[in-house]
Amino acid sequence: MKRQQNHGFTSFDILTLVFSLVVIAAISSPILSRNMESDKIALTQKELENVAQSLIQNNEPIKNPASPNRGIASVRAVADIIDPWGMPYRHAFLRDGKNSPKKLIVWSLGPDKRNDSYREVTQGAIIEGPSVFEGDDLGSVFSAD
Repeated sequence: MKRQQNHGFTSFDILTLVFSLVVIAAISSPILSRNMESDKIALTQKELENVAQSLIQNNEPIKNPASPNRGIASVRAVADIIDPWGMPYRHAFLRDGKNSPKKLIVWSLGPDKRNDSYREVTQGAIIEGPSVFEGDDLGSVFSAD
């Protein structure tokens, strides 16, 4: 009698394959996650300028009255423009002594979705550059003239 040959996979072969795929996925997921987060940060930095141009073109400095807080406009959300983390961008205008808008501050709350820079903006502490934004907030200062 001839012996019947088995041409299929054993359960051990299938379990080994599944285990190998799980290990590969576990190793690659943190790398992919970091890449996606850095892509979101880069996208946010590009969008900040577009948001600022949109606000200035729509005469937002005229629509935003100054608050009694040292000539600084109150912080507002840009309702129709969403950052990569699903939150609206924030903006405020720094005004001079004549209540004319001089600087536009636009920022994203970042991955933690908390407004870490609110105190700095409302107290007029932000002068130039993104280095003054607190926590994981991403932002820029633009000329509002």
